[in-house]
Amino acid sequence: MMENLRYQRSVIETGRAEGRAEGERQKALEITRSLKAAGMSLSQIAQITGLNETDL
Repeated sequence: MMENLRYQRSVIETGRAEGRAEGERQKALEITRSLKAAGMSLSQIAQITGLNETDL
């Protein structure tokens, strides 16, 4: 019983962490679009957002 509860808690915590990471990535991509529209270079955007230039 306790092992099942620990497992369920682990699954929930993992899901939350993955959700936060995906949310942060989506925000970085939104910022990227804005910076591109403002004419900023891809190398500058990569430095600011922490994304790889290939992701931009």
